[in-house]
Amino acid sequence: MSADLEVRLSVVMSTFNRCDLLPTAIRSLFADARRRFEVIVVDNGCTDRTPAVVDELRASGLPVRRVVETRKGVGFTRNAGVAASSAPYIALMDDDQEAYPGWADAIIRTLDAQPELSFLGGPVEPMWIGEAPDWITPAIQGAVSIIEWGTEPRPINASRWMCVPGGNSAYRREVVNALGGWRPYRRSQDREFTVRLLLGGYEGLYLPAMRMRHRVKADRITRDYFRQWNATEGRMRAGYCFEELFDRAGRIHPAGNAGRRLAGVPLFLYRRALSELGHYMQSVARRRDIGCT
Repeated sequence: MSADLEVRLSVVMSTFNRCDLLPTAIRSLFADARRRFEVIVVDNGCTDRTPAVVDELRASGLPVRRVVETRKGVGFTRNAGVAASSAPYIALMDDDQEAYPGWADAIIRTLDAQPELSFLGGPVEPMWIGEAPDWITPAIQGAVSIIEWGTEPRPINASRWMCVPGGNSAYRREVVNALGGWRPYRRSQDREFTVRLLLGGYEGLYLPAMRMRHRVKADRITRDYFRQWNATEGRMRAGYCFEELFDRAGRIHPAGNAGRRLAGVPLFLYRRALSELGHYMQSVARRRDIGCT
């Protein structure tokens, strides 16, 4: 392989029994004219045709290979994919996504040109499988992996928080290794990893050019799903004291003395809970006024 086609990026894709989606997800990457990247599919104990599908894609000439990680969870699979890769840059993509043309090239070009950047995150737009409910607002769309922070690049650092989406992110290999990879949280892996990045002093960039589409099935746009998602997410955030990591100006810092506490909980969280309860009661009242059931 010539020097200008040296593999610069390893795309790690975790999967479990979605062999029907893998070809579309993987082939979407190869709209790039210059193939300076590889795809590592991390099989999390699949019982479907995933091994055969990866073999077929590889036989067609695509630089795709499969590794197996039997421990359940994306923390384990991402770390296995990184360990199996060798490129200087690592990107994450989900098996139910599709990349826009130029996605991989935008990552490589940006990290090559800006050595001060340690990581990148990009927008994720929905591909609704079914009708999108009108109650999914920007404030809660992260629960279905919709990420949109505008059309201009914006820095991500200790003073400007943004949760870097696991399904559309890229990192320098040495940074991932320095942080010890992802932790096996049931949920909130992306947020917790972003916390460690920023507390470590690393600088990143929201890059609109690395755009993804994400399938959102009907079972993920129900109120029950959102309740369960928020309950689990809340427990995970409590585990690493997420709410205590920010000062009044919104800057992230190591969790420490968050002021006065009641039953071990900082008082500001009680105030926030009361505020949210007030918003909830107002929403209920408005629905009654307009005749909603």
